[in-house]
Order: sequence, then C-alpha cells, then structure tokens
Amino acid sequence: MEEKRYRIVFEPELKDYEDVVALHAKVGKGASVKVSKGLNLVLLVVGILMLLDAAVMFWLEGGLSGYGILALVVGVFALVFFAFRRRITALQMRKTNPKFKKRQETVIDASGLCTTADQAESRYSFGAVESIYFWRDCYYLYLDKSLVLPLPVRGFLEGDPSEFTAFLSEQCGLPVQTPSDKNHKER
Repeated sequence: MEEKRYRIVFEPELKDYEDVVALHAKVGKGASVKVSKGLNLVLLVVGILMLLDAAVMFWLEGGLSGYGILALVVGVFALVFFAFRRRITALQMRKTNPKFKKRQETVIDASGLCTTADQAESRYSFGAVESIYFWRDCYYLYLDKSLVLPLPVRGFLEGDPSEFTAFLSEQCGLPVQTPSDKNHKER
C-alpha cells in the first residue's frame, strides 16, 4: 500500500491572519481571546454611548459644543476601531511574527508534520495536535491553545485534499471540527 503524503505550500496573506484571529474568537483559543472579547465589548459600548451623548448634547444645545465634538470623535474612533479590530490584530500578528510573512511549506505523512518557514524547520508528532478545525477552505491544527498551523486548501501541491480530512483524523485520533460544532462532530 502506498504511503499517503501531503505537501502544502503557501505565502500567507493578510486575509489568512484575519481568518486565524476570527477562528481564535469563534473557538475560544488564542493567547488574547479573553482580553480581546472584553476590549471589544468596551469599544462597542463606549462608541455607542459617546455617539448618543454627542446626539443628546446637539439636541439640548442646538449645536455641538467642544464636549459634544469630543464625544463624537471618541465615539467614531471607538466604533471604527471595533469594526476593524480583526484586521488590526492580524496586522500586529504579521508584524510581530516576521517568519510568517514568508513562504510556508508543510509536509505531512505517517511520520508526522514537518513545517518550514523562513528556512526554520519544525517537526511535530501527531500527538502534539490538540484539535483540528476546517473553516473557510483551510485546515487549522492547534498545537496548543495559542499556536495554530494553518493549512489552506489552495496550497495543496501533493496529496488529494478530499482524502486529507480522513487521513488527519485517523493519524491524530481527533475529529476534524468546524467552529460551529458545539458537540465536536466529525466533518
């Protein structure tokens, strides 16, 4: 029987980072998920309250005073920051992890995973994988609560992507989940 081997090669785009940030939020993983959930709520509430305050000040005073303008600016800033929070986080991730700007290559076979980025090689056994998600045409292998290895379908150069789910699930002993899986059902 022929040994299955998968080779995934891709250059990360900003959208890939945005998807990782969104997935972290959906599944409750990532280094700053709890902090960012609280901060996001604060930004939304502050933005709405400041805009309401500016509207009330405008209505009561018949125009915008210095405080009303300040409330309007702060409210708009908070809501814009809230709206673009994933993109901002993705830009920070990309900036702080320069090796992830480079071409990434991952080879997966019966012996495990070998990933190369910026000439640095990392090897992982299947036992190192804590959970697997498939979302937005990409497999995400969590190696711990914050380290995730994205494997986009667009990057498959070797191996049949349609057989990858079964292979990965069998090798890792874990189901391949989607973020909406409440009961961690297999895909």
